[in-house]
Amino acid sequence: MGLRHLFMYYTLNYVSTVSCLQITDLFVPSEATDEAVLDCRYSLEWNETLYDVKWYKDGSNFFRCQPDGKITEYPVDGVNLLSNSESAKVGSCTLKLIELTDDSTGEYNCEVTLDFPFHQKIRASHLQFVNVTSNRNDSLIIIEGSEQINAARKSTISVILIFFVLLVNIFIKN
Repeated sequence: MGLRHLFMYYTLNYVSTVSCLQITDLFVPSEATDEAVLDCRYSLEWNETLYDVKWYKDGSNFFRCQPDGKITEYPVDGVNLLSNSESAKVGSCTLKLIELTDDSTGEYNCEVTLDFPFHQKIRASHLQFVNVTSNRNDSLIIIEGSEQINAARKSTISVILIFFVLLVNIFIKN
């Protein structure tokens, strides 16, 4: 076998072992009060085999799902999971944290690992527990940075502006 053939053989073997594993989306809310949904979405190439998906909080593994549907939970302070058989779907690993406390605050990591060739991807995001029980006397609890509350504010302002324009039109006509 010539040098050129050896080069092509090793190049093709190397290219066939390069992984295209990608974590395409990681959703961990930046703030939560009672519960939070975590979602790790990933993509595999046709020839890649998933080994497992793991979730970590501050470096401690609390959840593992395998492609055969087997789910394993590990005790970690501040992490209480709502059991969900849907979480073991290939392509996505979704969890629901319930009964959040101050101990639930931390960095959450999703780790996706291939069977062969061994390859893994990790992405992380921070979750902050927000205690709203101290504000029970308030009629509206506002968490700064919340897109839903900002959208509600914009809708309220729009309604007020429309009402104001209608009133002005009525007074101008009279």
